[in-house]
Amino acid sequence: MAGNPIYNTAQWKALRKQVLEEEPTCHWCHRAPSTQADHLIELDNGGDPYNRDNLVGSCASCNASRGARHVNRKTARRLQNRANAPTVFPNDQALTPSPHLESLGTSRNQPEPSGIEGDLPGSGRTEPRLITAYTAAGDFMDSVSLFAERIYGLELMDWQKVALAGQLSYAAPADRETGTLIHRSACISTARQVGKSSCLKVLASWWATVMAGIRGEPQTVMIVANEYERASILFREMEPVMAEKFGAKSYKSFGRESITFPDGSTIRLAAATAGKHGYSVDLLLVDEIWDIKPQVIYGALKPSQIARRSPLMSCWSTAGDASSTVLISMREQAIACIDRGEPSPMFFAEWSPPPGVSPADRMWWPWASPALGTTITWEGLEEAFATIPLAEFVRAHLNLWQGSVKAWIPNVWGDRLTDTPIPTGGVLAIETSLDESRYVAVRAVGVEDRIIVDTEFVVESMAAMWGEVTRVMADPAVQLRVPPGLVEHVPPDFRRRTEIVGYRELKAQTPIVRALIVEDRLHHVPGNEALAEHVNRAVMVKTNDGAPLSSQKSPGPIELARAMVWAAGAASVPRPHSHSVHDWEPFRNRERLRPWDCSDARTPPPRSALRQSRPRPAVPHRLASSSRTPSGRLRNWSRNSRRSSAACR
Repeated sequence: MAGNPIYNTAQWKALRKQVLEEEPTCHWCHRAPSTQADHLIELDNGGDPYNRDNLVGSCASCNASRGARHVNRKTARRLQNRANAPTVFPNDQALTPSPHLESLGTSRNQPEPSGIEGDLPGSGRTEPRLITAYTAAGDFMDSVSLFAERIYGLELMDWQKVALAGQLSYAAPADRETGTLIHRSACISTARQVGKSSCLKVLASWWATVMAGIRGEPQTVMIVANEYERASILFREMEPVMAEKFGAKSYKSFGRESITFPDGSTIRLAAATAGKHGYSVDLLLVDEIWDIKPQVIYGALKPSQIARRSPLMSCWSTAGDASSTVLISMREQAIACIDRGEPSPMFFAEWSPPPGVSPADRMWWPWASPALGTTITWEGLEEAFATIPLAEFVRAHLNLWQGSVKAWIPNVWGDRLTDTPIPTGGVLAIETSLDESRYVAVRAVGVEDRIIVDTEFVVESMAAMWGEVTRVMADPAVQLRVPPGLVEHVPPDFRRRTEIVGYRELKAQTPIVRALIVEDRLHHVPGNEALAEHVNRAVMVKTNDGAPLSSQKSPGPIELARAMVWAAGAASVPRPHSHSVHDWEPFRNRERLRPWDCSDARTPPPRSALRQSRPRPAVPHRLASSSRTPSGRLRNWSRNSRRSSAACR
């Protein structure tokens, strides 16, 4: 933020001086003198730079630490997940079922496995497991299919038609005449070698010729890939066909290949670098976006479409890893819309197995390879499974994120579903996403010898979060756990029921919660698909003093899993008896008590009681002082113990 021009304005300098005069001590550490004015809500999160209520005095060290944490949190996104959200297809027509659909279930987003290994389907699954909802009057798939067949001699597979139809849909019949689309961006995720390159080739050629005629103006198409050679292969396949069929002229120079059509439309190739400025692009095709940096997409390519009428950025990829920032961001945004059952401004479709399934279970392989039986064979998949590392097989051929094979629990989460409604009370734990764009909470309640967990809320603003917390904390039996960054904002009414949790608690409680899951002592209620996604992708790392869940090692957001660990870990700890004023009511009537009636006290009875014929009552074990015991409760307990001892005397 140091380079922000507002810090050079006279208004800011005067406001900074005022803050330092009013708050001479650092707001964060309460020790060092304030030398800087720190924004509570960051400027890039919508904070008002000149609002005095948004500024506190801070020392340079605390301000730098907060800034570093903020930058680190912005490097990745997380989510929430999918699940049984309704999906609306054009004209409300159901998709053509896959040949094996009957044996694998019918839900488009989260089907249940069925069948046996000996009853394997002969073809891949047509329907994506995850797909965003949209309502359309129609699409251009009839034109694209006819173009592919006549120009390239290709018959598009059913899954390719699903992927292209979602991107080329229009909202009203009149939009077909103008070429106006519903979506401005799309993301398609499948396993490797299923025909993504064919879709890119057909879509680029069709847009530069047919769509240019529909819109009545030249169109610019740009193809970008994580490796330039990958895009160059597409160029070599398109160039002779476009020259023969449409009289297009090509320019061949490594790094600057292009095809120009008689009407002025062009197809260009570009490397995935951040220096692509000066272009105005109608159709942007991005291949293997998992390996392309954010500054390339958001800093160079996406801005090139801002002035174009109804542009489309079409991204295609297999699953990535923890460094796939762009793909993670797009996927999490789409999954959030799927969870809420809302239409998304971006069309998203993913062919992959449900989270937590075994990579060795062949029943799920067709879910990630929709071209199975066409371009991919069972023999090829079996050979790949037997010869390449499991992590690479999972990412390339099952379209699962790297790190899934390192998950902290075995594939048992789906078996831990319970029909028992979660009781009231328990522990509510809050966690934020790495970029602080989402706030989540999980509540855990101990029921006899097990723990039941449920996702209480997933919201996108702090105001909405505290509104949800107020709703849940209306139950006086609920305890609250918050990370250090939120403790200053806890409403006063809830502070006596609040404890701080962080990395130390995560290190200690992750192995405990893992054992509860493995031993079938932790269950979750239905409707927690987002929680299932985070739990199954989380990776545990071992340290000298514990084993926390690592956001850096996990292939995607895991904040719901971390909140579950805090909540379940706290709910699994037997809590000492909490004394209220009613517990000490007998001592207000001291004349009716004999010395040996003080057995409820936490101190030994007076010596006079030892001379009585009645034996000395048992003395409960004194609670050990611990940093985990709420300080207020410990002080109240000690004070009441002294009062009860005085009453006995």
